[in-house]
Amino acid sequence: MCGICGFYGLNDKKLLKRMNHIMDYRGPDDSGFFIDNNIGLANQRLSIIDLKKGHQPIHNEDESIWVTFNGEIYNFKELKSDLEKRGHRFYSDSDTEVIVHAYEEYGNNCVNHFNGMFAFALWDSNKKKLLLARDRLGIKPLYYTLHNEKLIFASEIKSILQYKEFKKEIDYKGLNNFFTFRYIPGEKTILKSINRLLPGHILIYKNKQIKINKYWNLDFCPTNEKIDYYANSLKHLVGDSVKKRLISDVPLGIFLSGGIDSTAILSYANEFSDKQVKTFNLSFCDCPDNELKYAKAASEFFNTNHKEITITPDIIKLLPKVIWHMDEPVADPTAVLNYVLAEKASKSVKVVLTGEGADEVFAGYEQYKIMNLAKTYNKTVPKFVQKNLILGLIKLLPKEFFFIKLSNYLSTISNTPKSYVELLSIFDKSEKELLYSRDLIKKIGNLDSDLKSVSHHFKNSYDLLNKMLLSDIKTWLPNNMLIKLDRMSMAHSIEARVPFLDHRMVEFSSKIPPRLKLNGFNEKFILKKAMIKKVPKEIIKRKKQRFFVPLDFWFKKDFDYITDNLFLESDFLNKNFNKRLILKLLDYQKSSSHKTILKHNRLLRLYYPRQIWSLLTLTMWHKTYIENDSSKPLNILSV
Repeated sequence: MCGICGFYGLNDKKLLKRMNHIMDYRGPDDSGFFIDNNIGLANQRLSIIDLKKGHQPIHNEDESIWVTFNGEIYNFKELKSDLEKRGHRFYSDSDTEVIVHAYEEYGNNCVNHFNGMFAFALWDSNKKKLLLARDRLGIKPLYYTLHNEKLIFASEIKSILQYKEFKKEIDYKGLNNFFTFRYIPGEKTILKSINRLLPGHILIYKNKQIKINKYWNLDFCPTNEKIDYYANSLKHLVGDSVKKRLISDVPLGIFLSGGIDSTAILSYANEFSDKQVKTFNLSFCDCPDNELKYAKAASEFFNTNHKEITITPDIIKLLPKVIWHMDEPVADPTAVLNYVLAEKASKSVKVVLTGEGADEVFAGYEQYKIMNLAKTYNKTVPKFVQKNLILGLIKLLPKEFFFIKLSNYLSTISNTPKSYVELLSIFDKSEKELLYSRDLIKKIGNLDSDLKSVSHHFKNSYDLLNKMLLSDIKTWLPNNMLIKLDRMSMAHSIEARVPFLDHRMVEFSSKIPPRLKLNGFNEKFILKKAMIKKVPKEIIKRKKQRFFVPLDFWFKKDFDYITDNLFLESDFLNKNFNKRLILKLLDYQKSSSHKTILKHNRLLRLYYPRQIWSLLTLTMWHKTYIENDSSKPLNILSV
């Protein structure tokens, strides 16, 4: 695991050093540079495999090909053995060197031979070609910009911003998408001219021209096998995936939530490891947390070295650091928890295994159930009845944010992609029209840009569930879950590995019939079936419980001094948003929707706090990255 950066079309050693140094936390063990005419590659290394000889950038036999690499190639030993038989000579035992020789052997198609998480930049001096590549699911990040025929790339945006000729301008369509999803999906970022290399893609820069190719995609074509076939195959895949991700020359642990995902990983890790497994879990101070007992039960069952970490509301003080490390505005409050979890874990391990991806691959979220119910409603209730019923309900609802959102969802229930976006959105279109200033609406242009970000994933013949899974795997997973995992773990120089995102398992899941992933209201049905003999029964049978950050509780206690001061002092916020409405949001507990409906349900209670958190995140991001030089986090005492 590392931080990588570089450029093609520049000769600037000082710039390369600045780009590398600003993300030194990604790899505090070593720094490396390759500089030649108009090409620069750099690496900030976190040593995990071949601690002594894995210095990067790494080259081939005649030093005509160089690579800087972030991630892990889990099948590197098999690839190395095969490449040696083909005549390639290695000078290290690192997985990085495999990339160089695989490129020599297979060219751009080398990426199809790798099982792992990766982002790398490879320079071919003979062809004067720079190749950028990102893994299939987007576990590792990679950003780039083309400025006056100069290509600049890095693991993090703040590294690219070290190029002082780059002008920081907000992409307002990206901002609009942020307020829908709480992250920005797709190739674009919050900043104009800085793009992501999409998961499963390579970028070639040659003769001052960019060419981007997709090398991997997911095709949902369910087969018709017996249930035991899917369960047994999945059982083998989970085991093999965990086994591959246990390869490490440094201490390793597991983030244990007590759910089936992390407990399944623990089961196999315990089986394959000859040492007592270290596990880590979070709990909330003064807040009910029913997951804690399950994590403790799993820990005791597998006899792990377990550490429980208590979260208190004053965690808000860490938000400036979290936002600085995130680079982009991502308004998911669990990022702060991940930051603390990684910080505590880093004191005893350098690698952690986590359960990210299982919900997106095996259908673990509530929205899948809700949308399936809507699908049944559409099929069974006559259209004229639907229309009159929905119109009648809408007329009865008060004109308040939550009720506006409910009305809009009901009115779009027959339009699958639109209703899905409506269901997931933090602010929907109607809410944004009230929130945004007229000037901001003009800058954005089309407020439906968010719909375009996901609608193309629904333009296929797949079952509804598979359409939603595809959309989440392509958008939510890389741009929220994985970016959050990468940034928060790297902030504390530890490597996070995700066994459920082994591409073989994801491809296999696309062949499983939808009814075996979501069986009625039983989520991740086939995964539970596969893990019956591997995971304690109480965890298999427990009801799915989302990990909710108690923002409503925190806002009552410790957040007022942050939100009030920041919102009142922010020129950016006052210029672009309806200040009166924001103040009303801050007083959400007096709203009729909160009093009558929201306060009685754990998930619904977070409706307004999530909107406030999104505004808070964006405001603090703007203050850090646009109003200041982005070289360090804000000083919370100055907010």
